[in-house]
Amino acid sequence: MAYDAAVPAGPALSPRLAAIAALVPDGKVVADIGTDHALVPAALVASGRIARAIASDRSPGPLAAARRTLALHDVDEKISLRLGEGLTTIDEGEVDVIIIAGMGPDSVRSILGAGSELLPSIERLVLQPNGDVEPVRRWLVRRGWDLVDERLVEERGRFYTVVAAEAAVGGHRRYSSADWRLGPILRSRRGPLFERFVAAELRRCEAALAELRRAPIPKRHRLVALANARELLLGELVGSASASRNC
Repeated sequence: MAYDAAVPAGPALSPRLAAIAALVPDGKVVADIGTDHALVPAALVASGRIARAIASDRSPGPLAAARRTLALHDVDEKISLRLGEGLTTIDEGEVDVIIIAGMGPDSVRSILGAGSELLPSIERLVLQPNGDVEPVRRWLVRRGWDLVDERLVEERGRFYTVVAAEAAVGGHRRYSSADWRLGPILRSRRGPLFERFVAAELRRCEAALAELRRAPIPKRHRLVALANARELLLGELVGSASASRNC
């Protein structure tokens, strides 16, 4: 199920943050891990989509900025600010949804792995890794989560993917190499934004290949991986073009 309700009140959200907020189900208790300015929980609470939230960060500086955000939008009594590492700031059964956004894929997986005992009590994870999303998708599915929604946005010339996951019911779905890299739900929806994203990924891959081939002693395994990625992305673009012609 998609959650597309707009967030009309509270702080204005960038396209990336709006995509994160859109994947939070209404009426749930949310924990935003690594909250920074707490814009997403503030917007969700101010709009009435959720009644309360937890916003946590590992550093006092971001929490000070978050405190100003909450006061500005009059939601400081409904959002608890907490200082600490990852999921240590919340207790089992305290929240329904966890947001982790704006971090590298390794950091996302590390936070989830360190708080694995808490995850069975969570209904939904909303994750926005910066960079390669494939490792996060694979981590989720290997640990019993199902990919239930994905959003792709372009902001200031960069593409961001937001993934929503819930506990898998009835076994895992099977995904292709293209699904892992580009997103099974994004691939099923396609559209102009997705095609631009794939084209950008292809350019990035070809640039990396060209640079590696100029190296005195190219690493063969890296060459093979990039060449395979290039073929996958080319195939995806050809498939998108064929689908457009057949519409």
